[in-house]
Amino acid sequence: MVRSVLHRRILLAGGIWNLAMGIPITLLVPWLPALLKIEEPRFPIFIYFNLMTVTMFGFVALTMARHLAAMRPLLPVLVWSKVLTFGVFIAAVLWLPMPRELTEFLAGGMVVDLILGLLYWRIWVETKA
Repeated sequence: MVRSVLHRRILLAGGIWNLAMGIPITLLVPWLPALLKIEEPRFPIFIYFNLMTVTMFGFVALTMARHLAAMRPLLPVLVWSKVLTFGVFIAAVLWLPMPRELTEFLAGGMVVDLILGLLYWRIWVETKA
């Protein structure tokens, strides 16, 4: 019972995290380049697609927090989304020309995503039947 409550709280925190990042940043997209002092993206629609996905994963995590047993088969999707996001970020930092300001803006969130991905994996392992 205690583990179940902990698992739900982790999923709730992860869902809130995604919503807290996805929604405000979506609203800030037109002003982010000026705020970060970077050039404007040529095709901002891809940024909106990415942020829509971040937001939707937030809703998925919130739903899983309420219905963990029924939604458990989707946990690997959350795990992979978080771990791959971190991996792609690291690859971009290492091999793509990315402004330092953008790297600094995203770095903290990427660490949080990796931690959430590992916590989601632990939930998945601990809730096996």
